[in-house]
Amino acid sequence: MALCERPSERWKRWIIAEPFAALLVSFSAMWLMRYVDPRFSWLLEASSALLAVTFYVQSYLILREVRRGNGRPRDPGNWLSHPEWVGPARHDAEACSVQILCFSTLSCRAQASAWDRA
Repeated sequence: MALCERPSERWKRWIIAEPFAALLVSFSAMWLMRYVDPRFSWLLEASSALLAVTFYVQSYLILREVRRGNGRPRDPGNWLSHPEWVGPARHDAEACSVQILCFSTLSCRAQASAWDRA
């Protein structure tokens, strides 16, 4: 997320930090429900919902950057070489693409080296 180009720095910081805060609030809410009062369940529900929304926003922003591509020709063996994935030149979109590949495949190093050769 930090390598994506589109969101402003302020939004990037919030989108990156919010899941950590929501996780802390979720575990605190579980403790409060058990040892203080079961009515704190609304806090767990709210923090979990906010965590889910943030996850979907992060996924959308990263996939949008990947879809735009970086305008460089792709390796024919690369799964990103499909015409839909090639878009206007973007420097940080490649870094964002590498971030997605690192989390989604085991061949992140192979993909990154293929881009270095291109």
